[in-house]
Amino acid sequence: MFELMMPVGELDVRSRSPLFVAGRIWVAIDGVDFPSAGWTDSPISVLGSLGVAIHAVHRGEAGEAGEVYLLGGPYYLKLIPKNSLDSTSSKIDVVAVCVTRDVMESQLDELVEAGILARVHTSSSSPWYRLS
Repeated sequence: MFELMMPVGELDVRSRSPLFVAGRIWVAIDGVDFPSAGWTDSPISVLGSLGVAIHAVHRGEAGEAGEVYLLGGPYYLKLIPKNSLDSTSSKIDVVAVCVTRDVMESQLDELVEAGILARVHTSSSSPWYRLS
């Protein structure tokens, strides 16, 4: 089961032009909070991107999946059509994803080995890359 949590009474309008609202927003997937209970983010951005992703997946515009990124971390939701989406069927699986630094570095290493990227500066804290 997918649940979206957002304590509306706690939203903080920080500016009106441009509009920026801060607050707590997170999801629970089968009872597990993601990214964590009480996650602070930009609820309007999260809700807007969730709506766009659902609409794109339903219309078949997103290919295999739609994605909803949360601000302030390596977290996103992947929306995957569960079966053929049409006017009578609109089931979507929601998968929570956290891309850690180790995973990102491993993927970058694979791109270097494949000759797609080249390391141009190596430091223990932040290597730099360029396209080969």
